[in-house]
Amino acid sequence: MDEYTRIAELLESGKITAEEAQRLIEALEEEARPALAPGGESGAVELAVRLRRAELSLTVREEASEPRIESEVEGVTLERAEGGWRLYDRSDGLDLGGLLGFLRGALLRRVVLAVPAGTRVELDLGQGTLRSQGRLAALEGELGQGTARIEEAKRVRFELGQGTLIVGRAEALDLEVGQGTIEASARLAEGRHRVETGMGSVRLGLLEGSDVRARLASGLGSVRLIQDGEVREGKGQHSGLEATLGSGRARLEVESGLGTVEVRLP
Repeated sequence: MDEYTRIAELLESGKITAEEAQRLIEALEEEARPALAPGGESGAVELAVRLRRAELSLTVREEASEPRIESEVEGVTLERAEGGWRLYDRSDGLDLGGLLGFLRGALLRRVVLAVPAGTRVELDLGQGTLRSQGRLAALEGELGQGTARIEEAKRVRFELGQGTLIVGRAEALDLEVGQGTIEASARLAEGRHRVETGMGSVRLGLLEGSDVRARLASGLGSVRLIQDGEVREGKGQHSGLEATLGSGRARLEVESGLGTVEVRLP
C-alpha cells in the first residue's frame, strides 16, 4: 500500500480530517519533487540568473571551467557569488528616468552566456526568451511571459506565467504554465513528476527506459494516451485516463484546467 492510498483510507475511516489529509499529501508531494538544491552532481557549477527583460541564450561548452559572457551587454554583470556565480542587470531597481529608462524598460537585450557541462541554473526572468543548448545538470526557474526552450537537463523545475515551454529531454520534471503550451520529452524512471497548465495544451512524450505510472486529467477539454499504436481518449468535463509503463516506479501527473493533454508512451 502506497502512502496516498493510506491517507485516503485514514480519511475515509474518520481517523484524520480533510485538512489533515491535504497537509499530508502536500508534504509527500514536496518531498518527492525533483531536488535541485546543492548536493547532486559533485563539482557542479551553480549559476543564479536575475534579469527583468532579456533574450537569454545558454550554451554548454565542454571545455569551459566557469561561466562567461560571450556577447558584452551594457549593464549586465557576471560575477562570483557565495556558492557559485550570478548574472544580473545592475540597473534593476534604479530609477533611470527619461529616454534611457524608457529604452531599458522596453527593449529585450540579447545576453549570450557559455556555461560548463554539469551547470545547475537558477533563473528569474521577468519577460523575454530562454534558449539553452547542451546538457545542464538542472534548471530551476521562472519566466513571467515569453518562450523557454530547454534542449536537455537532467532535472527541470520551471514555472511560466504565459507563453510556451519546450523541454527536449529530461529525467525529472516539475513544469507549470499559467496560460500557454507545454511540449516535453522525458525518461522517467523514479520519483514523482508534475506537468500542469491552467489554460492551454500539454504534449508529453515518454522515452525508452521510462518506468512510470501516469495519470492524465483535464477539467474541461480532452485527454489522449497513445501507446503501442493505440489511442485512448477522454473528452468533456473532468476527463481523465491512467496508464502504466513497466512496473510503474515513477509517478506522473499531467493536467490542464482548460485545454488538451496528450501523452505518448514508447
